[in-house]
Amino acid sequence: MKTLPDSSHTLPFVDKIEELNDVDLQFEEGREIIEAGPPLKSAPPIDVTEFRVEAAQNPNSFFYRVGQPFRRAFSAIKEWGGLQRNIRTVSASIQKKEWDVLESINNYRMLLSGVTFKPVKLDQEIWEAQEQIKSSLPGLKKKTALRPLFLRKLQSLRELSTEWETLQIQQANLLDTLAKAPKSVEFYNRINFARIKKREQELRDAEVAKRNAEAKESIEKALAQLGSVFNPTDQNNLGSSVLKLDDAKNYWATRLAEVSNLEIASSIDADEVISIYRNMESTILDAPRMAEQVKEVEVQFMRMVTMHEELSGYGKMIIPADDLGRMYMVVHNEIPSLWAMGNWDKLRWSLKEVASFIKFYEIPVRSELSMAERRKPSLARAIIAGTSSLPINQVTAIVRGLVSAIDSRDRFMRGHSDAVARIAIQVAKRMNWNPDDIEYLEIAALLHDVGKVVIPENVLTKTGALSPEDWKTIQMHPSAGAQIVRNIEPLNKIAPWIYHHQERWDGSGYPDRIGDKSIPIAARIIAVGEAFTAMTSSSPQRKALSMDEAVKEITRGSGTQFDPDVAGALVQTVETTDGKFLLPGQHG
Repeated sequence: MKTLPDSSHTLPFVDKIEELNDVDLQFEEGREIIEAGPPLKSAPPIDVTEFRVEAAQNPNSFFYRVGQPFRRAFSAIKEWGGLQRNIRTVSASIQKKEWDVLESINNYRMLLSGVTFKPVKLDQEIWEAQEQIKSSLPGLKKKTALRPLFLRKLQSLRELSTEWETLQIQQANLLDTLAKAPKSVEFYNRINFARIKKREQELRDAEVAKRNAEAKESIEKALAQLGSVFNPTDQNNLGSSVLKLDDAKNYWATRLAEVSNLEIASSIDADEVISIYRNMESTILDAPRMAEQVKEVEVQFMRMVTMHEELSGYGKMIIPADDLGRMYMVVHNEIPSLWAMGNWDKLRWSLKEVASFIKFYEIPVRSELSMAERRKPSLARAIIAGTSSLPINQVTAIVRGLVSAIDSRDRFMRGHSDAVARIAIQVAKRMNWNPDDIEYLEIAALLHDVGKVVIPENVLTKTGALSPEDWKTIQMHPSAGAQIVRNIEPLNKIAPWIYHHQERWDGSGYPDRIGDKSIPIAARIIAVGEAFTAMTSSSPQRKALSMDEAVKEITRGSGTQFDPDVAGALVQTVETTDGKFLLPGQHG
């Protein structure tokens, strides 16, 4: 049977306490004697309590030195008891919370079973902490049970208390980590999903970029192939007067830029972009085949128009002017636009419409023209049919008759072409042209507006302001006139002069917007002559200017609208002749 250790050995501070009690008792007895005796006459009463407190606080006093060991002993006893209580409390708390740890661990395992990504670092931290607690707790319990706490020395209790407190902190940290685990796991999974989504998007973007590059490369190859199909030396590239390969290329380049901008702005889906590129490639590859169809219909149409113009030279017209003008717009405006845009469905419909128009009118026109030629085998038939045996002066005479019939469609234009021709002749003479070229210039000036036969009557004779659409229609007449003249063998030389007579010196005219000396010199002379004639003639839009006012306008337009040399020649001609050359019959 174990015996308690000797109290004097276990508690060496008991003797010190007894000595302190004796001293305190003696002190109390002395104070009672002093207080019971008569008061001292030589000194005032002494406050013993204050003296005692002051002496106890002074490290050099007797009382302070005597009480110091006992104070340390009392402090040690207090700590010794407190450590025992702390160990019991902490160990009980840890063992109580073991079930909380197990429950939290199970919840954590359930949480991991329902997520895609396991946070490795967090998981490792939790399992290491749990393993450390599991391995430390049994040993610490065994260590604590080896000896009763009240039999342990102070240092042993301190070490044991520290170990329990450390384990308690580890347990608390583990519980805190497990409590925060759901949010940590959810955040970890959200981050990983975001990374995967970003990576997938990067791969999709790379794939789309690759497909776009391949599609654009296919378009470039298709364009190169298209360029090799058509003759680059041909003025129109397509053997057609209405289709321009450059117009189509410009449209496709613009369309490519638009799609690229939409793609950059993420305004359209990537698959839609690829679809647009593939459609463009298909359009480009189909362009030559569709151009052949356009050319075929165009040739038929212009042949019928030429026959109708020949028929009009005999004073007879089969096709109403409005219908002819509308169909001319379809052939020269609508069809080229649809072809350039690759709108094959609408293009086929328009071609079918023109083919139906030709089918409806071609036989009547051909029949009437044949009958007219049989009835009147004249000089007109010889010119229009391409006979080149006539002297040029006789050609000029018959052209004057034809132009007179054409100008009669518009009461404001009667005599206009003849006046332009007279001015052109005088200006050419002033510029020292040879007589042969002047004869061709005269015919070109007479026929410069022959293309207006395809302009609808309601536009040509309109008395009010012309709308933008009316102006577009009017601007077709140089091209139409050149096409008509080009098919007349003796006169095909003057086709470019008629085609370019509405160009301006500064390049802002039409139809090709060329400038300065790129414009044929004959076209520049006709342009000045037509402008001067229009200025000095009345029209529904304005009153006629005087001769001097017209000269000032020509001078003002020199270098911008007109060739300075040609404008100067006209001004000199007017100043030296007082405008007499404008009178009918004054051909000089």
